[in-house]
Amino acid sequence: KRRLQTMVNRLSKPGIVVWLLLLATLTGCVKKSGDGIVFRKKADLSPVVCKADSIALPFLFYSERWFLSHGDLYVLNSRATPFLTIYSLPEQRVRTQWGNSGRGPHEFPIPSLGEMHEKNRVAVYSNSLNRMEMFELRADSLVYLSAFRFPIWMKRQRNLPKPYTRLVQYNDTLFVGTSFLPRQIAVELLDMRNEQIVDAVDFPLRPADGGYSAPFECKAALCAGRMAIAYRYIDRIELYDLTPKGFCLTHVLGSDSTQEELCAQDRDDEMYFYYSDVVCCERYVYALWQGVLTGNLGKRESRIEIIDAENGETLRILSSDHYLTDIVVDEKAGIIYGHDPLNEDCLYVFRIPA
Repeated sequence: KRRLQTMVNRLSKPGIVVWLLLLATLTGCVKKSGDGIVFRKKADLSPVVCKADSIALPFLFYSERWFLSHGDLYVLNSRATPFLTIYSLPEQRVRTQWGNSGRGPHEFPIPSLGEMHEKNRVAVYSNSLNRMEMFELRADSLVYLSAFRFPIWMKRQRNLPKPYTRLVQYNDTLFVGTSFLPRQIAVELLDMRNEQIVDAVDFPLRPADGGYSAPFECKAALCAGRMAIAYRYIDRIELYDLTPKGFCLTHVLGSDSTQEELCAQDRDDEMYFYYSDVVCCERYVYALWQGVLTGNLGKRESRIEIIDAENGETLRILSSDHYLTDIVVDEKAGIIYGHDPLNEDCLYVFRIPA
């Protein structure tokens, strides 16, 4: 009885309050909705300063589209001819340069680069031609494999697909495409073999009736059955499970506060710019955060949030010593590569602290 009375006394109202506050701190203010979605507030972690090394590049690095696959950088610069450069990071040499703008065989008037996870595979596509061509890198040259067409969006106007600005490989024939229209943003799972849309992300946040999509601009990244979406003008990241059947939202990190009113009033310089890039790897999500007014971009060093891809917990925040617009990650080597648009002849290298 005495032991029971002691426990009751310890769990008095002040004690319960203290324990609840401690529990909330340890769990990062986690809430779970009725449909199983976990909501987390932004983690209040002290940034770890991460100094950069640099690699001098023998070509003009304009990061229109680029990705890292098995040690090779694939860089698209539609302003140059050839427009595609494949660069080996371990060997620090250009493996090949390829691609002409045009409408002839294997030419593209406005080329775009698909982000591939399969080793030595290259996908170049054109929305206006409704064509994606697959190549394989063999002995420092590209060999044509096959061609695909996108699902038709507007049959009345030359059978055009949606204007996909980004395309990321899920498997041999499934890709995730992102398109931006004035009043709609779409992230869709595309079956390229059958020219069908399998599923589309059901965004929790949408423009108001008659509103524009610009305040909801985002970037999607995927790997190993998971996808991360980071928003440019909303301090928010969403994590999804991804299967051949579609998307399922599992975690939301950050805010649901939008800046629609400022955008509608053409006060873009007063809008805060949050995430400029996101990379999804097998274990972690790496989100490039700016957190400044749009008019002040480039005036402050960028931060990189490292998030557990399975439970959505922010594990650490790295403070780079540069302004970066884009990153790629070699997770196995523990290296983040970053691009500074003011220095187009080098690549910055950040080693993730142990």
